[in-house]
Amino acid sequence: MRYFGNLLNECDMHFKEETKMDWDQAEKIFIVTGASSGIGRSCVEQLIRSGAFVIGIDAKESDFTAPRYTHYAAGVTDEKEISRVVSEVEE
Repeated sequence: MRYFGNLLNECDMHFKEETKMDWDQAEKIFIVTGASSGIGRSCVEQLIRSGAFVIGIDAKESDFTAPRYTHYAAGVTDEKEISRVVSEVEE
C-alpha cells in the first residue's frame, strides 16, 4: 500500500509540472462566465493578479471590483442578454 501511495504522489507531482500555465497573461483580455462565485470567481481573481483584463459574466451581480475587471449581469443561456453584453463590450 505504501508503494501505491508513493506512486500516486509521483503521478500527481508530474501532472502539476506538466500543466503549469507558462504563457504570459498580462495585457490579454479574458471572458469568464460564472464570474460571481466559485471556480469562475477564482479564475477572475487569478487572471487579475497576473495582469490580465477580465470581462466577467454571471446571472448575478458581483461584489468583486478591480481596475482591470468589468462585470456584466447576464444569463449565458439567454441569447438576447449575451448579444447585449457583446454590443457593450464592442463599444
